[in-house]
Amino acid sequence: MKRLFLLFAVAAMVVFAAGAVFAEEAPMTMEEAGFSRCNPSGCSPWDTLKINWRVIPINCLQIRQDEICMATYIGCCDGWCDEECIWYAIVATGTDERKIVGKIDVNMPEHVTLWAKLRAPYGTSAVGTPNWTELSTDYVDLVTGISKICGAWGKGGLKLCAGADAQKGSGVRVLTLLIQDV
Repeated sequence: MKRLFLLFAVAAMVVFAAGAVFAEEAPMTMEEAGFSRCNPSGCSPWDTLKINWRVIPINCLQIRQDEICMATYIGCCDGWCDEECIWYAIVATGTDERKIVGKIDVNMPEHVTLWAKLRAPYGTSAVGTPNWTELSTDYVDLVTGISKICGAWGKGGLKLCAGADAQKGSGVRVLTLLIQDV
């Protein structure tokens, strides 16, 4: 135990000494800071600074949950399918109109369908999906008419349906929501 403690103490001293050797000190004089000494006869009452700027739109979308669990029954009709709610937040600034599209990473098995319906973010003029939209590995429109949103919560749903000929099974699909220009 004493050897282990001594080993840790020596290692700590080595790390401390190395940190002291490599530490940089702040400049102490005007010359060390990169300024020349200014004498009253050669000093100007003004100077210039080059400013690089750009105005950019922000596209940011965040889904509140990490995952949801869904179940449905073979042969159920649409009215009995399981529905889960997801919440998302969006920031979409700029002058161009945008939309939210969604897709899943792997198609569902035969006779099993995953549907989505997203409401538009609150307080916006965007339009959510009026009807349930089938998800696949291709992007589909879920919310349209997005412009100048500086942070708003939206609410969406997911619905899983299994047809009468579906096989018993389970799996995982990853839903991707993306803000795109129209």
